[in-house]
Amino acid sequence: MNEPNEKNLCMKCNKGGQLLACKTTTCPMMVHENCLGASAQFNAKGDFFCPFCTYSRTISEYIEAKKEASLARKELAIFISKEKIMLMSMQMKPIIFSLEEVSNKPIYRVPIHHSEKRKI
Repeated sequence: MNEPNEKNLCMKCNKGGQLLACKTTTCPMMVHENCLGASAQFNAKGDFFCPFCTYSRTISEYIEAKKEASLARKELAIFISKEKIMLMSMQMKPIIFSLEEVSNKPIYRVPIHHSEKRKI
C-alpha cells in the first residue's frame, strides 16, 4: 500500500497523474493506463491487477484447478474400478438358488453356488 507522504508516480514514465494501482497488497505497481503496454485487467469488483500479479494469480488458479482435476480423476478411477470388480465378481460366480427356495417354502434362504448344486 502507498503511504500518504509518498509521491505517486508512474513506474514507467516517472510522472504523476491518474494512475492505476495494483490491488495486490504486496505489489507497489502504479502506472498510467496508456503506459501499461497491455490492456488493464480488472476483477469482478473492478480492482486493477498489474500484468505480473494477473499472471501469478492465473498460475495459482491453474495449479489449484489441476489439483482438483487430478483428485476427481482418481475418484473416478476408484469408482470405475469398484464397479468393474463388482460386475466381474457377479459374472464369475453366478448364484443359483435351491429348488426349495424357488418354491417359496419357509426354509433358510442360503444361496447355493453353481459348484455346490446337487441333483435331485
